[in-house]
Amino acid sequence: MAAGVPDQIPRPDPESGAPAVPPDDRCGLPRPGQEERRPLPCLLAYGHDGPHQDARGHTWRDTQAHADMLYDLLSESLKARPRTWRELRGALEASDRALDDLDRWIKDGGPLPGPWRRADPR
Repeated sequence: MAAGVPDQIPRPDPESGAPAVPPDDRCGLPRPGQEERRPLPCLLAYGHDGPHQDARGHTWRDTQAHADMLYDLLSESLKARPRTWRELRGALEASDRALDDLDRWIKDGGPLPGPWRRADPR
């Protein structure tokens, strides 16, 4: 096998049919409104188009709750208090991904997160 080529092509998840994506490359957003139930995260590739899908095959579309969740993910990632350089790098990468997600959401016409809507003087 050539260098850099995987030995095996990833297969879809047998239960949900979701494409197999390495954990570090997954979208990872939980279903909105399911926070208290420990929701399964989206298994699709980071930056995917269309609805999210978890391991059970549940799908969901973006809503106002999604905008608020993106804001919360960014806010929480910025509160990280890393103790090592490795933790710092991970925290910065998480914040960068969260900001990219929120930026894409707003540029694609999604509603502003609740805290920003309340601050809008219009």
